[in-house]
Amino acid sequence: MLGKLLKYEFKATQRTFLPLFGLILVFAGINKLFMQLNFQHVNGATSVAMGAVLTIYIVLIVAVFVMTLIVTIQRFQKNLLSDEGYLSFTLPVKVHSHIDAKMIASLVWSILSVIVAGLSALILVADRNTFPLIGRFFRGLGEYTRNYGGMGWLIVGELIVLALISTLTGILQIYNSMAVGNLCSRHKLLASFGTFLGFGILQQIIASIIIGGWYGSEKFWDDLFHNIDRFTNWQAMNMIASVLGIVILFVALFGVAFYFFTDWLLSKKLNLE
Repeated sequence: MLGKLLKYEFKATQRTFLPLFGLILVFAGINKLFMQLNFQHVNGATSVAMGAVLTIYIVLIVAVFVMTLIVTIQRFQKNLLSDEGYLSFTLPVKVHSHIDAKMIASLVWSILSVIVAGLSALILVADRNTFPLIGRFFRGLGEYTRNYGGMGWLIVGELIVLALISTLTGILQIYNSMAVGNLCSRHKLLASFGTFLGFGILQQIIASIIIGGWYGSEKFWDDLFHNIDRFTNWQAMNMIASVLGIVILFVALFGVAFYFFTDWLLSKKLNLE
């Protein structure tokens, strides 16, 4: 049933994102053509056109990320917390499947938005030196992983996992905040926004307590500052990998808490009035 829900989510949201993605790439290409003109022979009208096209491109880049946030909020609100929720929750589907479908769809569109934005930027800056630079980057990455072996791949993997987990946790924080705000009879949007800020502050407080508890002593920071130049590359890599692992665990725990709290609120405390 999750597959059917996902199919429905992508069908409903692709009408927003696919045209935006296409426009971004088209205007990136147009900007590239303008950039290849001989600027010494550009007249006033062409300069205005170039400025307009560049402005539209920038607006589209901003719009695609804003729309990702708006669609994340709108789909959850409309399908689960408004009158349409009566229909959604009569389907023979577990509550967590509704959350899963919307969470996965939001994650996929977030990733695609970053990819399209990066591809459009590559179109803008691409020249005859671009591909050699990309080749050198991957050769450098290969040398890095050869030098540090499994530890190098571990850090690369941790960075990717951290980006994905952080995105998922952010989406779930939005869902949880909306579910809490929906408990209010009035000013639900304001309550949701306040809850979102509250969750953010709570995460910062807990992170400060953990960091203070583990590394709070002045002696630790003094020793680290005076001995950091004595670290070997392997020691530095081990420290980076350990810190990334702790951060991933911390973010993931909040994500799990948001997920199950949202599921509980929608299952036991849903207020569609």
